[in-house]
Amino acid sequence: MDDHPEEAAERLALVRTLREPGIDLPAVRKIADRELTLPEVAAAHAEALDAQIAALRVRRAVLATAARQGTGAEAPRRQFPRTARLPAAEPRPCAPGAAGSRSVPEE
Repeated sequence: MDDHPEEAAERLALVRTLREPGIDLPAVRKIADRELTLPEVAAAHAEALDAQIAALRVRRAVLATAARQGTGAEAPRRQFPRTARLPAAEPRPCAPGAAGSRSVPEE
């Protein structure tokens, strides 16, 4: 049993608050344990979201282009494969120190 219920309640509130915008549990733990600061994690998450948004914009452009090209059954087979090969955004970890992240070295 926890000897400090107020601290446990505060930690739970912190976890809930940080999970709401999508911060993963390993990053939440590092923030709670003061291994990382909230600004470091927030910046990494914002950067990862920017990359995801850019990738979604490319995907949307490809799909919109395919939707505009021709009305016949052959149009997608001729046009879509050429535009669908646009480079995908490289997946990035959301938290500094996450697997594969270069921003904070692993311990």
